[in-house]
Amino acid sequence: MAAQYVDKAGLTYFKGKQDAQNEATYVKKVAGKGLSTNDFDDDSQTKLSGVAAGAQVNVVESVEVDGTAQTISGKKVTLDLSAYAKKTDVASALTYKGSVAAFSSLPVADVNVGDMYNIQAAGGTDANGTAVKAGDNVAYTGDGWDIMAGTTDLSAYALKTDTTALSNAEIDTLFVSGE
Repeated sequence: MAAQYVDKAGLTYFKGKQDAQNEATYVKKVAGKGLSTNDFDDDSQTKLSGVAAGAQVNVVESVEVDGTAQTISGKKVTLDLSAYAKKTDVASALTYKGSVAAFSSLPVADVNVGDMYNIQAAGGTDANGTAVKAGDNVAYTGDGWDIMAGTTDLSAYALKTDTTALSNAEIDTLFVSGE
């Protein structure tokens, strides 16, 4: 049996069924009504009426970054993040240098930590003893070349051509009316 999926037409059909179910199940919003109307008990309404506009009950009592307490001044917390790397600090962690035909073709001189190459043909092993595959990207660590990531075999996954859209009749069998 081919795998199935719901296409736009199926979703539109399902949404219509769900909207009809919601219409029959839930109370419609009434214009002019909201949380500020007295639709709940009088004690709760009285309590809420006594709260000043813009009142803020919650107060920050403590803030820590990596276990270090931060200074709180009124409602302001200032975080010292100077010990952390910024995006601009790591943007150049790797420097793409191009492609080489094989792992054995990688340069051995004038190499900097972070230099990265694409390997076109399988063969050889990186500094960790991992076999190099065609398409692997390797980066120089200072001690040798390390595979960053290779290709992933996706052949076990279904293709779109292996699937069919659920029909409206099939959606009907899956729909739960909430009764």
